[in-house]
Amino acid sequence: MMNKLAFEALDRTFHDLMSSNVASARDIPFGGKVIVLGGDFRQVLPVIPKETRAEIVMTSINSSIIWKHCKVMWFMWLIKNLRLGKNSVLSNLDEIKEFSDWILKIGEGSCGNQKEYEIIVDIPSDLLIPLTDDPIQDIVSAIYSNIHDNYGNVSYFQECGILAPTVDIVQQINDFVVDSFPGPEKKGVPIILLRNIANGLCNGTRLIVQDLVENIIGAEIVSGSNIGDKVFIPRMNLIPSDPRTPFKFQRRKFPFSEASYSLETVESVLQIGQDSVYLIDVMGFLISVRDYSDVELDDEKSLN
Repeated sequence: MMNKLAFEALDRTFHDLMSSNVASARDIPFGGKVIVLGGDFRQVLPVIPKETRAEIVMTSINSSIIWKHCKVMWFMWLIKNLRLGKNSVLSNLDEIKEFSDWILKIGEGSCGNQKEYEIIVDIPSDLLIPLTDDPIQDIVSAIYSNIHDNYGNVSYFQECGILAPTVDIVQQINDFVVDSFPGPEKKGVPIILLRNIANGLCNGTRLIVQDLVENIIGAEIVSGSNIGDKVFIPRMNLIPSDPRTPFKFQRRKFPFSEASYSLETVESVLQIGQDSVYLIDVMGFLISVRDYSDVELDDEKSLN
């Protein structure tokens, strides 16, 4: 989501442009132009490095002076539950509908008990994973229960996933899973592309490794509109774009994350193919890993 300051700058720009023809346009939001905003404040907030929770919320558009002029169009909200309408067993519809309503109430803040400035939500026991001494092994075993039997199975990795809030936790989970497979060459593991290369090969595309050579990796696309296509990805010169870096440098490497068993929460879990909508059926959520005896886990059996 864009910072509210960007919207306010756009508002002032339209004021200047439109007031040259109509003087009253300077007093009308966006100079009288209709602006349609799309997105979900509950899922993706503006990225403000090193700021507090309150400061991040204050940068969203609904904290702007412009928001009072906005009208929420209810008919444009996502009201169709894809899981209820596709490949759903009749006996499970009530359970899926109940879970969907519960998730929506959490997003609206109408579920749970108020405690000072926070809302405490009790998670049903059937959504929790029992803890042992190794939380990463616990969640991997629960989500990828037959991972070694489905090694390299494209459809299996389309239907399962683990979400985590930070890159560090994602890396720990991916390293754990990859290390469990024998041999130095890990053919059949899923990877996620980190750069835009060509049509069908953009940042976030998931692939399965098929071939390994010195400077090229052959892989099969398992997400997006080109599912099933075989591609070859070479080593590339990558230059970090982080503005906090005091100098520029480049590194020649493959432009993908080594494995994609776990993803950050901001990454999409809805994968759309040419003829089908792929919904992740089994999703785990690992909130934090402070040590192997202090961890919070959440296993969402159905993600809507």
